[in-house]
Amino acid sequence: MASPAVFFKIQFLYNWYIRPDNNNSGKNIKIKGDFNDYMTRPAAFKPKEHTDEEEYKDFLDYMRNNEKSEGAFDTDHDLLTKEQMSAYREQERVARDNGCPKYGGVISFNNEFLRNNGIMIGSAIDYIKLKNVVRNGINKMIDKSDKLSADNINWIGAIHENTDNIHIHFAMYPLERTTRRNHKDKNQDCIEQDAIKTLKSTIANGIINQTHTPEITRIKREILFPQLSDAMGDAEKMLLELANRFPPNIAMQYGNHRMKPFQREIDKCIDKIIGSDPELKKSFDLYVSSLGMMDRQYQDFYGDESQALTYSEHQMEDFYNRAGNILLKHIKEMKNGEFPDTGSDELIKRLSDKGVSGREEKRDNDELRDYLLSNNKYISNYNIANNALGLIKDDDDIKQLESVADISDTAAFALGMYYKDKDKKLSEKYLLMSANNNDRDSQYQLGKLYLSDDDIKQGAEWMRRSADNGHAYAQYAYGIMMLKNDSPEEGLYYLNNSYKNGNKIAHKVAQSYKKKLAEQKQDTEQEQEFDDQHHFNMQNDRSYRHDYNDDTNIIDEEQTFDHDAHNSTVIAGNYHLDWTNEYKQACKLIYSKKSIIDDYIKAEQLLLSEAKNGNVLAIHDLGKLYNTELLGAADKEKSDKYYHEAFDVFNDLLKTGSKHTSYIQYRIGKMYSYGLGVEADDEKAYRFYSSSAESGNKYAMYSLANCYYYGRGTNTDHETAFKWYSRAAQLNMPYANYAVAQMYQTGDGTTQDLNKAYENYRIALDAFLKLNEKEQADDNLLYKIGYMYKKGLGTDIDVSKSLEFFAMSAKQGNKNALYEYGKALIEGTDITPNISIGETYLKKAIKAGNTNAERFLANEYLSGKHIPVTTDKVQMGMEIFKRLADQGDTLSAYRLGKVYLDGKVTPRNVDLAERYLLQAYSSSEHKELAAYSLGKLYMTEEKCNHKKAIAFFKEVADTNNWASYQLGKIYFSDKNASSAKSWFKRSAADGNEAAKEMLRYMQRTKKAPMLRRSVAASTYNANMCWSQLRSIMAEYDAHIKQLQREFDYENQISNDEYLEYTPYY
Repeated sequence: MASPAVFFKIQFLYNWYIRPDNNNSGKNIKIKGDFNDYMTRPAAFKPKEHTDEEEYKDFLDYMRNNEKSEGAFDTDHDLLTKEQMSAYREQERVARDNGCPKYGGVISFNNEFLRNNGIMIGSAIDYIKLKNVVRNGINKMIDKSDKLSADNINWIGAIHENTDNIHIHFAMYPLERTTRRNHKDKNQDCIEQDAIKTLKSTIANGIINQTHTPEITRIKREILFPQLSDAMGDAEKMLLELANRFPPNIAMQYGNHRMKPFQREIDKCIDKIIGSDPELKKSFDLYVSSLGMMDRQYQDFYGDESQALTYSEHQMEDFYNRAGNILLKHIKEMKNGEFPDTGSDELIKRLSDKGVSGREEKRDNDELRDYLLSNNKYISNYNIANNALGLIKDDDDIKQLESVADISDTAAFALGMYYKDKDKKLSEKYLLMSANNNDRDSQYQLGKLYLSDDDIKQGAEWMRRSADNGHAYAQYAYGIMMLKNDSPEEGLYYLNNSYKNGNKIAHKVAQSYKKKLAEQKQDTEQEQEFDDQHHFNMQNDRSYRHDYNDDTNIIDEEQTFDHDAHNSTVIAGNYHLDWTNEYKQACKLIYSKKSIIDDYIKAEQLLLSEAKNGNVLAIHDLGKLYNTELLGAADKEKSDKYYHEAFDVFNDLLKTGSKHTSYIQYRIGKMYSYGLGVEADDEKAYRFYSSSAESGNKYAMYSLANCYYYGRGTNTDHETAFKWYSRAAQLNMPYANYAVAQMYQTGDGTTQDLNKAYENYRIALDAFLKLNEKEQADDNLLYKIGYMYKKGLGTDIDVSKSLEFFAMSAKQGNKNALYEYGKALIEGTDITPNISIGETYLKKAIKAGNTNAERFLANEYLSGKHIPVTTDKVQMGMEIFKRLADQGDTLSAYRLGKVYLDGKVTPRNVDLAERYLLQAYSSSEHKELAAYSLGKLYMTEEKCNHKKAIAFFKEVADTNNWASYQLGKIYFSDKNASSAKSWFKRSAADGNEAAKEMLRYMQRTKKAPMLRRSVAASTYNANMCWSQLRSIMAEYDAHIKQLQREFDYENQISNDEYLEYTPYY
């Protein structure tokens, strides 16, 4: 029997522990620990998001890696506050005291099942979607059960990630006891199996249907049914033969009881039609295959249980029902002499002639009026309008239509079509009436009317409005207009939408145009190849977004300069802007991975020659070249000289008003951003970026988005930033795709969508890899590719590929890549370890300014995990942490405090430990780590202060089971057995084995206090020697200490969780 992909378990009890519970004494507690605490315990530590990303997160992951939880939710809230949880506890006490049962359950998911259904993308979870699915399931179970009532029940749940499978704990309890139960019939509180089945089926449908059903429905409605309807025309003989067997006056509905004897014949007829049309059969096979996939998903959900849904059976029944109605409708139209809706002008013309319907009896005027008004909800539906036209027999009928045209869009549209070839003014009048009500068919016909009169402006506007409303032929017509109007992107956009709506010709036209466009632009693309990406590549050496403060490695996000001809040039005085062969050759030499010093010198000479001739591109790039160490030591003075000159020339060129103004604006904006040749001015940079972006420069769009994201030169506005990132991404700007992916991943500035995040990461990665293949990737881009493989952004996690790109980037001196590759060599993760070379890489990263590398290396020197501990190494590690702590780095302060408190690699110094731990505690990011260590500090003999220790431990006890364990130890040492037991229980409920052992020990040693009391009584009555009592207590203390020492050794407790025994006498 296959294991189900989702496992359910529900149980209940009548008496349970609630924290804190002062009224609980004397009750028979059935479980240990507060179940709500257990459910809602958050991650022991979650690193905060940082713009520089790896600077903190990686080190915290290295220091601490405990379980994760997404927090509590209920029927109305996605994340409960502490106040709401407290309110739940108060209501829970009332429920328990009323004798109500408490139900506890767990729903455990196979992670691969969640990935197959879009709940997980890689390791990222769509928490909102998962919560909504489970929320709906629990609520449906409550509604289904006769023993539960939504008005009389509270429930909370929490997603847990601390095991191999994502799972959700939930607890629920009635507020009042509505039915009395005695001990004998208490099992009648069990939730009914039908209600539990409802929970399962609701969750199954919510996960599987939500992901796959929309696509299956789309295939059925947008592809299969239209193709089936078109194929009916080739099967008229077979349809008439079938119709002749129907009894007279039968309702032409597949589900009608009189049609039931013919359903099998109708189904066979449908099968024959499908089998005779290759395209239709291909679509049908795709539909059946999709249903089979859904069946497998349900089978995975239920395992081999008998209640596994037969999804495909239900869907096929629905298909033949709907297909049967399509067939019967076609038969009805043939028998009545009517025609199917094809949208063709010829059909409209035919239906515009009086009497074309072939009806013998004419409806009177009231019937026509009622018919139009009753069908007015189908605004300008062709069939209804055509039927209306078929009812017209004389001028009185025309007047009848005119009398309701102002209240019936169908009547107005019918009149517009009636007068189309008779009176264009009247046709325009009536079409405008329904077109202004946003009817797309009227808008399309109105556009055609204006275009036939050579009114291009109005014709194009109405055609666009119809196209935006989804009219396939309007989309096709407007797309062609845009192509002819030199707006290829807009034209292809509408042609693509027309194709999606069933117009196959639109796809052929679009493909033909793209091929022609590619041929025309081939030479131009070669001209721009270097400036489009060589100068851009990475925003900076961070793995996230552009860092405006990093002047050391500036890469230009060029070039969108659009050459209409190979020799397009902008001229101002003795200066010009031109991509000459010499300039391009210099770029090749500078950015080639194979270049050596001689190549850089040759590039310099080429740029100097071009600069002498007044080429501003060469002047600017000389400023950049002299700011690097490619020619040896950087020459800041020369760099500034050329940047100043380039800035002045760009401004002179801007005054010429050339068609390349947007590109020049972008370049000036960049120079203001980075202070190149001019004082940095974010507001001016913002203005230039805005002007360039509005004119269509995709790199300016990206830079403008950065301005909004970081609040540079304008107010921070993440929604507007997302808009500009998206526009740039649509123009094939991969760095914008990367930024869009990040915002979709976190829901920053837009709605969270992990699928869109993954797709945009994939697009960005594909583009980055192509740049690398063309040898256009610099160290920053190589690092970014490595980072994407490391984290599985747009691809599967591939550590080997990640290290390959980190190595290439590190060889070019990238400080983040030096850190990643050096760390990997030391840890030996998916690579042969080499401590010496790894240490060299880390030292280079430190020299380049990577603080994360400093922390990692210092920690290695002190821990001896990979690098053997020596006196010199310890001294170097301490010096690094001290220097960083003195510079305000609270993580380093935390580590120093731990080292001084531990006293293993350096002499113990509780005063320095206190100083550095308090420094770390002052940081909100590291408060939790420091609080626990401070609690331990105040349990030491030198700093013993139980009041302070209790305060710090309680501060983090909700998230750290070792803190609750330490509280148990304090109360135990203070001889408060009740409180000690309570805290040990909390810690044990969170999985702390040491707490479980202490509880077992307390249980086993209940006689020890009795022995001490007995000895004391004997001493009091018989004047027994006090030394005997001390001997007994010392033996007792020694036993506990040895027990703790053995437990620590067996479980290899980490330095963060090292237990320290404190005598209680």
